[in-house]
Amino acid sequence: MRAAGGSTLRLATSLNESGMEAWTPSLVISRRIPRSRVRIDKAVPMLPTFVFARARHLDALLGLAATAKKAQPAFSVFRYQGRVPVISDVGLEPLRTAEAKALPKDQRHAFAAGEAVRLSDGPFAGMSGVVERAQGEFVLVCFPGFRVPVKISSFLLRPDEAEQTQPDKGTAARAA
Repeated sequence: MRAAGGSTLRLATSLNESGMEAWTPSLVISRRIPRSRVRIDKAVPMLPTFVFARARHLDALLGLAATAKKAQPAFSVFRYQGRVPVISDVGLEPLRTAEAKALPKDQRHAFAAGEAVRLSDGPFAGMSGVVERAQGEFVLVCFPGFRVPVKISSFLLRPDEAEQTQPDKGTAARAA
């Protein structure tokens, strides 16, 4: 969907509140209040004007965009060559990785031993494994078929909801 730049985060929030899964990559910036030493944190969109929603909500979004009075900020459904483009989750993974990199360290997801993860970027992109141990910014991940766990930056990892893989070798396999 497309919206005014200042309405991007409000649109994503209001669509989520109405039961539609919507997302826009955002980051938190720290700004100083003019003529003051006080700093405030403010969420801003990484891609102003663009909001992504699940394809199953397309009919509802087309109807909502056509109505004059709605609870959401004004928006339109993006079209390219007369069609509404459908972007896969894999296509949005670089945006999710950039958003995760921008998060402050204290707000990043903490992985626990035994948790299934999938790599979003780097040489092991797309592979699934199991967390053996978390070490601050890094996580030791056991991949099926690997003899030793691999040390990976935690911002490259995503929880793996699609499949729960269990390694057949290594410490994590013995723990599972």
